Amino acid sequence: MAMIKRRALYWAIFFYFLAVVFSVGSYMPDEHYQILEFAAYKIGKTDSNGLTWEFLEQIRPSIQPALVVLLHRFWQFFGVENPFFEVFFLRFLSAVLSLFTVWQLVGCFESRVKDLVLRRYFPILMFLLWFMPYHNVRFSAECWSANMFWLGLVVYIKNGFNQAAKTLFFVGILMGLSLSIRFQLGLMLAGFGVWLLVVEKKSLGQILSFVCGVLLVFALSLAVDRWFYGVWNLAIYDYVYQNTAGGRANVGLKPIYFYVQSIFIYLVPPFSLVVIGGFFMFLYWFRSHVLTWCVVPFFVVHCLIGHKELRFLLVLIPVLPVFVVYSLQYISENHAAIWSKLQSKWSTLFVGLFVILNVFLIVIWSVVPLFPSNLLVKYYQKLYQTTKPNTVIFYTQRKPFQNLSSTKSQANFYRNKNVEILNFDSLKSLKNTNPNCHYFITVDSINSINTLTINKLKFKKIYQTFPIWFVDYYSKQNFLKPKMDKYILKTIYQLE
Repeated sequence: MAMIKRRALYWAIFFYFLAVVFSVGSYMPDEHYQILEFAAYKIGKTDSNGLTWEFLEQIRPSIQPALVVLLHRFWQFFGVENPFFEVFFLRFLSAVLSLFTVWQLVGCFESRVKDLVLRRYFPILMFLLWFMPYHNVRFSAECWSANMFWLGLVVYIKNGFNQAAKTLFFVGILMGLSLSIRFQLGLMLAGFGVWLLVVEKKSLGQILSFVCGVLLVFALSLAVDRWFYGVWNLAIYDYVYQNTAGGRANVGLKPIYFYVQSIFIYLVPPFSLVVIGGFFMFLYWFRSHVLTWCVVPFFVVHCLIGHKELRFLLVLIPVLPVFVVYSLQYISENHAAIWSKLQSKWSTLFVGLFVILNVFLIVIWSVVPLFPSNLLVKYYQKLYQTTKPNTVIFYTQRKPFQNLSSTKSQANFYRNKNVEILNFDSLKSLKNTNPNCHYFITVDSINSINTLTINKLKFKKIYQTFPIWFVDYYSKQNFLKPKMDKYILKTIYQLE
């Protein structure tokens, strides 16, 4: 079994590395605009007017933006100042942290898996489910907070449920980090604390050791917020207020069954039914298990809140296979008749089809993640590589670094210094060009025109996000055309 575990790790390293290299965009806008752009503000690449409303309301934790700033200063000291390399390194750090966490989780939970077949598949599922490399290399609040929380749980379990105060204090530090990175993890942290008190029956002194670890990290995070925002504030309170009484969460309202419905679709039916069934069976059969006490308050509260996004549950990804494998293990031990039926030739076919699908999807998601942000970042990279100091960019419809869903916030983290951005009308009235300047035009469409002549100035096409034949074909697909037009059809022209 140890050999299978190591081979699963080796393959995971391979796919995680592919994801680090190729998944240059972000899964959701918050990953960029509320971490990298916040850091860009402290670095001096943007001002507060180019940031999202969360910055102005001071409701986001600043630990991750602070880490970006720290690493930027580090690379800058060695003469390296390339935002794309910096983000690559952040993905690399996320991959290393996630692989370490998963390895520890496998060692923590595999001993309970007695069935030889399930034990063989357990590390493979923990490391190599198709969506894991992509999500686990993200420098996102979901990824990093999840890693901190599950590492805290690993420390507790691997110490044999040690009652020593120092163990609980260290667990509190790790879980406090998860809270300080993403406030929603407070629900899981509270569930763990209640489990310590009710199920484990820890003494008041032991509970206080855990709480002190959490509060120490939380106090340090307040100091980081003070440095970042420039004033003392309690971001977690402001976050809760803005998303309750402030009414900020009254958008994107979804029904209570949204998460179950989304997981059913996202994890590909009928295979997703195994995950959904395993999840709920685990919560029922393992009612006193620490995972149940951590997950139930987190899952229930998110189901009850009107504003729902599937990414809110991404913190559960590292332990998702535990729910499924433990539930199957329970069936093998307590329901022999059902377990016998599950070992039929149809089950073998089902597993075989899943393996084929998983191999196909893990390659696709690791190498060609199908998100508009990936194309946009490559577009930003082309602008960064071709624009130099004393550059003027004329834009037609949207500013070249404009947020996909906002006219205010900009992706200035990827912007070169000393680049002036002007409306296309300014080009029409331009009489003389500066020989020391570089001039570009960005267009939010793709066509077969390779040169543009405007005001006697000749511009040559140097980049477009898609080939013409692709655009011609998909422009006829009405369900895709609106998104393509709005987000990812980009062309760059340069003055010859």
